[in-house]
Amino acid sequence: MQFTALKTGIGANVLRLALAMGLAGSLASARAETITVGGTGSATPLIEQFARAYKSLKPEVSVKVIEPPMGSNGSIRAVIAGAIDLAVPGKPLAEAEKAQGGQDWELGRTPFLVVTSKQPQPPGFTFEQLAAIYGGKVTAWADGSPIRLVLRSPTESDTLILRQMSPAMGQAVETALARPGLPVAANDLENVDLLEKTPGSLGTTNLGLLQSRGGQLQALPLNGVAPTLAALTRGTYPHSKSLYLARGPKLSPAAQGFLEFALSAAGQEMLNRAGYLPAARQPCANASDWNPCWLHWLAVWRWWRSCCRRRGFFSGPTKIAAGDWKPKRAASRWPSRSISTITPAYGISSPNGWVQ
Repeated sequence: MQFTALKTGIGANVLRLALAMGLAGSLASARAETITVGGTGSATPLIEQFARAYKSLKPEVSVKVIEPPMGSNGSIRAVIAGAIDLAVPGKPLAEAEKAQGGQDWELGRTPFLVVTSKQPQPPGFTFEQLAAIYGGKVTAWADGSPIRLVLRSPTESDTLILRQMSPAMGQAVETALARPGLPVAANDLENVDLLEKTPGSLGTTNLGLLQSRGGQLQALPLNGVAPTLAALTRGTYPHSKSLYLARGPKLSPAAQGFLEFALSAAGQEMLNRAGYLPAARQPCANASDWNPCWLHWLAVWRWWRSCCRRRGFFSGPTKIAAGDWKPKRAASRWPSRSISTITPAYGISSPNGWVQ
């Protein structure tokens, strides 16, 4: 009888443990969320870096990067329609897209590059020399080997930047696009692949993408100026490409957290390491605007409120009128914890995560 009772007790305990584990697993599954992010091909390596960093802070949140790249126009259409959570296009939203509830922020700029697979590295070009190549007047390198152009589509940002370099370049690009047999890359990643695989290639990309990919492509000076991040910062190299972060009319709490992280000091540090000059964050013009400055002060407020509640300073809000409230002071001293827990690396530090 005692053996039977012992067996029954053990069985009940095992059942309880199994139920508890099953319930915990169900709750964990319920808490797990996935954010979908799409964008231009240049943004793909950067989004992946953001995703890995955010996963280390919020393990319950997964970030899915859409492959193959959707492109700027495709990702903007998708985020406005609610098909994806966030978009990282290479251009800002149009007024019509903002009127549909879309919002965007510039993440940063990276130097626009003219690159080649040619070895040894050529000395670079002036705009006049580059126009002669795209216009078909010069078709060989100094050693006599052929220059093989890799083009982008007429509406792609790389093509637009080339056109804007000079009137001669504008006409030369039109001529190149009309020449039969020249390869036209469909997206940024395919463009880099074609340039790497084609002997004697010449084409365009950007520093952020080139830095993330590695490879053997050489960035060429333009008008005697090397296309570095330092030159872009000084203003001596004016050619750059921008990345933006865009949201649609609706945003889940998980996607909102990822957006806050990307716009935080931590996000700016990652941008700088990835070859981007982070966009300056302007002071808030309107506290109701959803912008990085508003996000920063919201994070500060959340941290301060959390500290006060843990130390007993707040016992809860007291209603005064509709929409208004003021805190009640509890019988405890002001928290001794200082604002030094705000760190430049992750914005706001707290026991439960980077932002509370």
